[in-house]
Amino acid sequence: MRDWVEGKREFLERDLVRDFFLFVRDLEEQFRRFEESETVSFPALHHLVGDSLSKGLLWRVKDNAHLLFRASPAVAPAGRLLDWTLGYIFHESLKLMEDARLRQSYIPRLADFQGEAIPEALADLLAGFSSIRIQTRESVQREVTRLKRLISLTLSLLPHYFAERRDHRPLARFLYDYNELARAVLKEEYASLLAAVYGDCPEAMYREAAESLLQSARRDEALAALSGALACNPSGREAETCRRRLEEISGPAAGC
Repeated sequence: MRDWVEGKREFLERDLVRDFFLFVRDLEEQFRRFEESETVSFPALHHLVGDSLSKGLLWRVKDNAHLLFRASPAVAPAGRLLDWTLGYIFHESLKLMEDARLRQSYIPRLADFQGEAIPEALADLLAGFSSIRIQTRESVQREVTRLKRLISLTLSLLPHYFAERRDHRPLARFLYDYNELARAVLKEEYASLLAAVYGDCPEAMYREAAESLLQSARRDEALAALSGALACNPSGREAETCRRRLEEISGPAAGC
């Protein structure tokens, strides 16, 4: 198993980052919903997290993290921290999902007793049960707050994990293909990730993505990526390499 993981590591890392970003993007919609209405959607959370029979994005992220960061004792500290925080996010999301189920399916049923003639002793108990509604809402608030903090820390951890991985072609391809998603999720950490991986040569991301596209026989998209590298920094260290590759792929006229 360890040899298989090492052979697929870059693709597994790419999948982990992609699925986590997609999860964060959709979970942030639930955060906005809670701020507006103090509710979160159980069906939406269940779709994101999943269960043992139908794993959602976050379940796959957690499994992938365990596979990547527990298969080898030589995993760097940043990798072990990623495994920890992604697992914590998974279990915190499970709690949020269960509280959302309670607020959707159980709490409203207390209203059925309002106005109903019930014994005085039961009325006292009903008041006690009603206080649980407030506590459940407070529990959701705590879970939302913890998840926001955990996600922020996890996004800040990614540049440390991928530092100086300029030759990580699957990561470059992800950042190119899903650039809008990466920018939206990472926010200010987007520049930090590019700087950690590519230093003062961010155009290298475009070139690596172009090589990956060529391997997939997507010539026109590879040309577009190389052109993007030149547009990013026409006089940078990668510029001459990109011009040569453009000429090799499409002929001298496509150079400068």
